[in-house]
Amino acid sequence: MELIICQSCKRMNAATETRCRYCGLPLLAVGQSQPGAFATEGDTPRGLPVQKHTLTPPPIAKTESDGSTTELATTVSYTSRQEKGGEVPMTLSAYFPRVLVAGHLSTVHFKIQNLSDQSLEQVEIILVAKGLQESAKELVGFIAPQEQRHVVVELIPAQPGPWVMTYSLKLKKDVKWLGLIGTKAIWINPVPSSFPFSLGQVRINRGPKGCLLLEAAKSDADCASLLAQPPVASVTDLLKLKLPEKYEPMELAFDYALSVEAEENARQQQTRQLIIPVIFAGHVQTGAVLRLLPIKPPNALAQVFIARSQFKIGRSRKDADFVTWLLPQNPANYERTMKISRVHVLAECRDGRLYLRDADSKSGSSFDGLRLPSEKWEPITRRAALTLADEYFLDVQPFASAYPSEPPIKNLSVWKGPSDYAPPLARGCVRFVPINSSLVDHNAVWIFTDATFGSSQTNPVHFHDDSVAEIQGRFLYFRGAFWLENCIDNSSVRINGQNLKADEIVPLIAGDLVQIGTADFQVEIQS
Repeated sequence: MELIICQSCKRMNAATETRCRYCGLPLLAVGQSQPGAFATEGDTPRGLPVQKHTLTPPPIAKTESDGSTTELATTVSYTSRQEKGGEVPMTLSAYFPRVLVAGHLSTVHFKIQNLSDQSLEQVEIILVAKGLQESAKELVGFIAPQEQRHVVVELIPAQPGPWVMTYSLKLKKDVKWLGLIGTKAIWINPVPSSFPFSLGQVRINRGPKGCLLLEAAKSDADCASLLAQPPVASVTDLLKLKLPEKYEPMELAFDYALSVEAEENARQQQTRQLIIPVIFAGHVQTGAVLRLLPIKPPNALAQVFIARSQFKIGRSRKDADFVTWLLPQNPANYERTMKISRVHVLAECRDGRLYLRDADSKSGSSFDGLRLPSEKWEPITRRAALTLADEYFLDVQPFASAYPSEPPIKNLSVWKGPSDYAPPLARGCVRFVPINSSLVDHNAVWIFTDATFGSSQTNPVHFHDDSVAEIQGRFLYFRGAFWLENCIDNSSVRINGQNLKADEIVPLIAGDLVQIGTADFQVEIQS
């Protein structure tokens, strides 16, 4: 029998066929193009998380007459994460040589020590805090084995008060990209309202949460000598003041690993088009909640995707979307969990923007180091830690969409789904990861358009499975329905026994059997 290869899905068909029996598109001669076909746009690799660093309005906290804030909530350490993920190949220490003053350029000095016997390449450090005018970034470059490098990063303090600064490092080691992360409480001083000004009331960034220069002088003779100087006569004099050199260790936690090959694959996928296998063209079911309920292995976690405008966080399995129990189960952790309300924090999408507020909880909450109010919504603009009752710590990370608009499905016309549909509430998704506990019985993602999955921690949905690619595919919410896209041709994704090839996408319906690596799930969809 004479055969012809479909130019869209690359599968064999009989030469007498006019349409591909797999994808439903016309069978074209080599060199012809499919009318209406298009490629993705934008410069964000599909499957890679992108963090946007945006200055947000001043936080809710007690405000002094000089404009500074005085309330600082729990500072979360990423090194307390139960899931460590990998080794940290370096140490980091920091020294603030100048007093940070709102509205005036300053610097922070770092020492980076390579602990490994391999070189670290393309090392980059990024500093982010609400109190800064913008994120600060410095490319360190190459660090030889066992070498120590000194780095100076410029930053612009903008808002006086206490803030949590998140520092992250990205680097290449051998054939992998590594991400490291940590946090430090910093103080930004207001511009003094009058001069001369006493240095004793200046706050410096020394110790775990900063301190008054007056306090530092009690144990540091060099700081004490500064207090013996005449009062500061101007802002210029205050900015010129050099503090005694003291480098302090900064905690570094492993964040993620991603091979250079996987990153390159993600970039190449940017120009590919997706195909719906024709046998799934009749799969139509709209809804707002997708549940993948594990069949095997018995200890597998359910995967839940919430596509509603509101997302609830708390200890109630019945009322909360993300359940926050402190594990392992024991009397002490039970008592700590009971401090968390059934629904403790509400997240909501309004006009394409994401917000958080405390849900009138009995013991309070904080986000990015500052208390969450219950009467006002606070914006989520970047990755930060959410704290419930000063007991449960949650890493909240927005992910950008892989697509600038609709996913590039070449044969979307074969799908029998609705033609009228509401536009997405926002784009991308939000991931929630426990820092000092582990997931109870399911993982929950707040999805608007798409969320990648794979064996790398760079994904919003992370599978601990070596048979799953680092960035294997993505779940999508499109035209009111949930979809599953496969990116890598490795036989690790199956729907109802049908192996999905790379760049195939399937609409999901209740009762579907989904296999991802060694785990089997049954699909449940709710309105």
